[in-house]
Amino acid sequence: MMDAQKFLEEFGHIATAPQGIERLRELILQLAVCGKLVQQITAEEPAALLLIRLANEQAKRKRKGQKTQEEIDLQDITLPLGWVKTSLGNIGSWGAGATPNRTNSAYYAGTMPWFKSGDLSSDYISIAPEHVSDLALKECSLRLNQPGDVLIAMYGATIGKTSITKVLSTSNQAVCACTPHDGINNRYLLILLRALKTQFISQGAGGAQPNISKEKIVATKIALPPTTEQARIVAKVDELMALCDKLAAQQQLKRQLCQKTRLAALTELTNAAAPDEMQKTWRRIERNLPLLIDNENAANELKLTLNELAIRGAFETWQDDSIADFLNEILQKKTGKRFAKQTAVEEEFALPKGWKWVLLEDLLAGSNSGWSPQCLPGSRSGDEWGVLKVSAVTWGEFRAHENKMLPPALEGMPEFEVQPGNFLLSRANTAELVARSVIVPDNCPPKLMMSDKIIRLEFLDQRLKAWVNLVNNSALARRYYHEKATGTSDSMRNVSRQVIHELPIPLPPLALQEKLLTKLKILESSCDLLAQQLIEAKNITNALAKAAIAAFTGIRTAEKENPLKAPKTELISKLHLANPPGINEHAPLAAILARHQGELGAGDLWQRFGGEIDAFYAQLKLEVGKGWIKEPAPAEMRELGAN
Repeated sequence: MMDAQKFLEEFGHIATAPQGIERLRELILQLAVCGKLVQQITAEEPAALLLIRLANEQAKRKRKGQKTQEEIDLQDITLPLGWVKTSLGNIGSWGAGATPNRTNSAYYAGTMPWFKSGDLSSDYISIAPEHVSDLALKECSLRLNQPGDVLIAMYGATIGKTSITKVLSTSNQAVCACTPHDGINNRYLLILLRALKTQFISQGAGGAQPNISKEKIVATKIALPPTTEQARIVAKVDELMALCDKLAAQQQLKRQLCQKTRLAALTELTNAAAPDEMQKTWRRIERNLPLLIDNENAANELKLTLNELAIRGAFETWQDDSIADFLNEILQKKTGKRFAKQTAVEEEFALPKGWKWVLLEDLLAGSNSGWSPQCLPGSRSGDEWGVLKVSAVTWGEFRAHENKMLPPALEGMPEFEVQPGNFLLSRANTAELVARSVIVPDNCPPKLMMSDKIIRLEFLDQRLKAWVNLVNNSALARRYYHEKATGTSDSMRNVSRQVIHELPIPLPPLALQEKLLTKLKILESSCDLLAQQLIEAKNITNALAKAAIAAFTGIRTAEKENPLKAPKTELISKLHLANPPGINEHAPLAAILARHQGELGAGDLWQRFGGEIDAFYAQLKLEVGKGWIKEPAPAEMRELGAN
């Protein structure tokens, strides 16, 4: 017998798997209808005798010579003690509903509840959104459902939804109703139909709105327990479902507490009045970092906060005042036009001792933009000239492949060619992405030119680039550019060279910059490691949950064939974000890519998606088709099993 304690001992670990509580509910239903949830009692009337009695009563109601339901077949199956194999059609009277003519208003606004498939939302229902009239009951093919009848949805996304009507009612053609025969517990029938939901869905036929029929439902084979055991099963299912409700509430509370704790800790950090207070708070958070990260989004959220804390001086105490001498030294090198009109810096927050607020202008020897001729579609090939797109400098890393081919009739302009070590940013993009920057790596290919929407900054001291890149991509700079950018739509905002040069920079001494950047890299790696460990733990828990369910029910999860996947192939390279989706678009894969600088390996993206592989490929195909994700090239596929 499955009591609450044994339930927790055997299945508590399943609850932590993806959709774990729902899996537990499905497992309870499967155990219930397989005779593995409660103990069988030999003194009870066997279900075979119950079924014979029901068949005799049914035969009396039928005309002589009319065919009866199929004969009971007990061969080749193992049933629990006292159970019998039969079909759903043998345990009740079934009938589907109908929809009265909508053009006849006299059929509607009556007093008889008329349920549709979407109304089957709970164990018991009594209030219907629509009602039909007595005239509709008289003239239309409507089944009159008695209080206690069990209803099941047969159409579309609602297939398998079930409820018991508490009132005299009727339904539309998408609902099939059953009046259980004497000896059949309607609550047990409700449980049985819910356990068969997956089977009904798999039997659904049709296109956009697949459906099952009454004929398929009544022909479905079942194992029927004795009447008294039905009642015990119902009581045990209710007990264990209530326990699932408690587990779900506890999990929700745990997530909420973790989120509140994380938010409070990060808020305390960012609101610290002084650098010493911030450093003290950070040391406390650092010691408890694993407790604050319970999902991948939390890890990304923390990484963004770490960037903000680094530029505020939260990680290190420093007593070096060399920054003033350094600034005086580089200012002696400054010549040429000054793009910034303001000279004083609007200080956003208090800086640690030894730091100084400066304008980006104070660190620059100059800046220039590129050239945007009419280009050919597609990227350049070989040693031809190409013009970089804004997306080449948007995602935190330089993407040389994001370019357009220069027409053969035009000559490349070497003065606009991108060189290793260049500091590039975009002056036009979405509100979120405008002015994001990158540093060009050493392996940058030749003959790639900046477009006129890309700005190249030239520094008075090359050692400043890494720190300025951190600041320019931080939340501080995002707020600044959002306020200063022009444009009427968030989908295309612009910043001038003056705005870029007037960006306020919190500047520590050079030696501290290097130390902070190293510290930040280590902390971000720790966040990535924790996020990866969470993914791996979920995968392991998911596998354990499947194994436990298979061990207790004998039912193993079968992988479905997905027609969207190319046969015997898999993605092996990285996927890239293309055109960002709109705010209201449902694009989970593009959203994940955006949180990872617009690029992830296909396997990593699937793991972070958290769904079945078939669902992942279907969603990927959709988002590639929408232009949100760049379509993988044939070279980015391989034969499974290939060396």
